[in-house]
Amino acid sequence: MNFQFTLRCTILLMLLGRMSNGYSQGNDSDSDSPNPLNVLDVNPEPLNLNPIVRKIGYPAAAKEKEIEGEVVVQVLMDPEGNYLTHKVVQDPSPLLTETVETHIVELKCTPAILHGEPTKV
Repeated sequence: MNFQFTLRCTILLMLLGRMSNGYSQGNDSDSDSPNPLNVLDVNPEPLNLNPIVRKIGYPAAAKEKEIEGEVVVQVLMDPEGNYLTHKVVQDPSPLLTETVETHIVELKCTPAILHGEPTKV
């Protein structure tokens, strides 16, 4: 039997490029609510997603129990493209999700640019 395990690391964006679900956006780091009118000039791009996916692999315990599914996470990045926090959006099994959460903290991205300045997304 062929099992599937997929990590879809998403930087979910609201209205043409802005992240939703209450993460603060824009250059005002004290703001806790999204501003849907801000559209990114440049979206962040993952720099090391493939090595992270290779580290995650397919957890042996999940394979033994024939657990498969897709783990989806939203990731909040600082203005320099460094990981800040994440939120699990789709959790098919704790065995899969725990493995993803262990390694997603290593994610690095190119900076998101808003009005010519790096911004948190």
